[in-house]
Amino acid sequence: MEKFYPVFISSTKVDLEDIRLDLEHMLMRTKFFPIGMENFNASDRDVWNVITSKLDKASFVVLILGDRYGDFDKITQKSYTQREYEYAIKHNIPVLCFIKNDENQNSICDVDKTKLKKLNNFKEKVMKSGRLIQLWNDNTKKTLTFSILAALENALTDMIRNGTSPKGLIYDDSIYSYILPKETKMNFYNVFAVVKGTKEECEKGTGVVTYI
Repeated sequence: MEKFYPVFISSTKVDLEDIRLDLEHMLMRTKFFPIGMENFNASDRDVWNVITSKLDKASFVVLILGDRYGDFDKITQKSYTQREYEYAIKHNIPVLCFIKNDENQNSICDVDKTKLKKLNNFKEKVMKSGRLIQLWNDNTKKTLTFSILAALENALTDMIRNGTSPKGLIYDDSIYSYILPKETKMNFYNVFAVVKGTKEECEKGTGVVTYI
């Protein structure tokens, strides 16, 4: 049986959409696979509930900070990206951080002084967190996805070596399907699936799910 690991990609969209797409396509060809939230049509509260449900099922979180902070709500005064990062830290989800550090920020950067200040404060907070951090800029942008994959591989290897392998999905070659471990729930992914197993087996994570 082979195990696959969900990776939650946390970043702003406008300035990092190309990186997100490249990373998603790359991860789909590996033992990791991407999960993330795009284009919601719901209230802020509903969106956050969906985001946290995905974060709870992630083996790793990849945080990518670029030139924008993103919109922030009036209650928390924080962007979704920052809230995702803080939620992952609070719930002990491994986070790999990739921060853009470019003295000559391009034209896509936040011109709003409030957002720019929040972005710089957020970057400083992450830099001081003591977690795995890698800096990147426009010159290294083309190789960033390869660096992220390498970092995921190294993090996974270290965790397995230390006996703390993260939760994931197990793939059984004999029946060509995924078996959900106990750490996950049946609504793991918003896709069509064929489920084999009793209600009790599914609730225990022993039901067999084939995604179609």
